[in-house]
Amino acid sequence: SAIASTPHPSWRRICKTLIKNDFWCRTLSFSPNKPRHYERYLQRMKERRKEWGTL
Repeated sequence: SAIASTPHPSWRRICKTLIKNDFWCRTLSFSPNKPRHYERYLQRMKERRKEWGTL
């Protein structure tokens, strides 16, 4: 098929990119006076990555 013949990134790579982009969006949305939220976010992401087996 035409799709198979063209090179395309794997779902794993797409997911990693989305995770990284989400990481930057989330970190940029936090103001410096809310480090608690950022810490909670990092902790949540660490747990999710363990579940997913990525990064």
